[in-house]
Amino acid sequence: MDLTPDEIADKEFKKSFALWSYDDNEVKEFLELVSICYEEALVKNRKLEEKMEDLKTDLEREKEKVEAKKREAAEIKEDAQSEAERIIKEAEQEAQKIKDEAELKAERIINQSKKRASKVIDIEKEVKSDFKNLFTYLLNSLENESDLEEIEDKFNQLVQNPEGEEWNEE
Repeated sequence: MDLTPDEIADKEFKKSFALWSYDDNEVKEFLELVSICYEEALVKNRKLEEKMEDLKTDLEREKEKVEAKKREAAEIKEDAQSEAERIIKEAEQEAQKIKDEAELKAERIINQSKKRASKVIDIEKEVKSDFKNLFTYLLNSLENESDLEEIEDKFNQLVQNPEGEEWNEE
């Protein structure tokens, strides 16, 4: 049963002429005091309920903020993951490009080395052939001692010019 402060203040008690009856003024004063206290309690209760509603509203607002921050964090995480994947992909592509370029360069160096080796082999063959020809010439010339000076000149030319370039014949 709900009572209002006015109902408490206006409450009338039956009067009796018995010896133990209450003093009417004391009862009224007490009821007035109870009425005031009750009204203050109701006001305080209303304020607390309003404050509780405000706090509920604030709580809901904060929950929404937390959820928004969670969504934002998830988006940031997703963006960071995408960015990391993009960077990794670019790095892998760059690494592949560097590898391909290195392989191409190595292949060119190998081909150049093969050409140089082939050239050295050709020069060696030419020098051997020239030496053989000179040796044959020398053997044939030994039969004729007058050609000894000429042989010495050609031999000196060969020693001074080992690349196999043609020597000067006089």
